[in-house]
Amino acid sequence: MFVICPTCWRELETTPAVCEKCGTHVDLYSREYERRLISALPGADAETRAQICWVLGSRRKRSAVPTLIELLRDSDVLVRVAALRGLGEIGDASSVNAVERLTTSKDTVVQTVATSVLKMLIHAKGSRHEFHS
Repeated sequence: MFVICPTCWRELETTPAVCEKCGTHVDLYSREYERRLISALPGADAETRAQICWVLGSRRKRSAVPTLIELLRDSDVLVRVAALRGLGEIGDASSVNAVERLTTSKDTVVQTVATSVLKMLIHAKGSRHEFHS
């Protein structure tokens, strides 16, 4: 699982962990970790915003879906692609409409990833429906 320190953005090997660079305690599964990542988004560069998308998606927590949907409007293609992949990892049906809008994006990379993620979300939604029937 991809883990980054929310203070210095160093990639970490395990969680819970203490970042060797800055000493920050990191617990990937805590709500505090998610909150710190999300609060860092406004001032972060595109690469860091994309990393945050990857981490939020890898956590597979539905609480990250609104943030990832918001990042689908980011000005950077890398961030939009990372947000799409994060939504695909989470697999929450509430993101279908937002992902579907990007299947007609002028950027072919975003369009391709959005189409792929949309298929995953629809398939997951159908599988869950069949399971609950």
